[in-house]
Amino acid sequence: MRNTRNTDYTRYGNFNKLIYFNYLMEYSCLKTLANKHRSKISKVRGKYKDGTGEWGIPYQTKKGQKRMYFAKYSDCKGKRFTDIIPQQAKNHSHNTTTFESRLKAKICEVCGCIDSDKYEIHHVNKGKNLKGKTKWEQVMIAKRRKTIVVCHKCHMAIHHVT
Repeated sequence: MRNTRNTDYTRYGNFNKLIYFNYLMEYSCLKTLANKHRSKISKVRGKYKDGTGEWGIPYQTKKGQKRMYFAKYSDCKGKRFTDIIPQQAKNHSHNTTTFESRLKAKICEVCGCIDSDKYEIHHVNKGKNLKGKTKWEQVMIAKRRKTIVVCHKCHMAIHHVT
């Protein structure tokens, strides 16, 4: 919810659509909690209200109890963005294509070369085994894929064969 406001909605004036979307998400959350506790929405809202009239879910931290409030778009309208998107995610997040089309594109996803004679697929068993220490691991993490298309030179470098 909080990241949605960073999209083109706020830039192009579709803010009212976001407010309605926010209402639907908040209502859905309240309805889910009411169903879970076998109660009514008004009772759930009253149970989780704080002194200011807002409702939020309490949770425990090392410093004591805190409360997580539902995102309000009216609070962040016109404010600067506070979240920072890593450069690797910016470079590789929009490339969500099929396996075959990535291979046919003949572009190394690690170094970006387009003039290699041979392109290969590098595969890992589990995404959670990636630590993000090398460039190819960062690319795989950013793309959220277990396979990447690499040139022969990069593939040999990945396997430490020179």
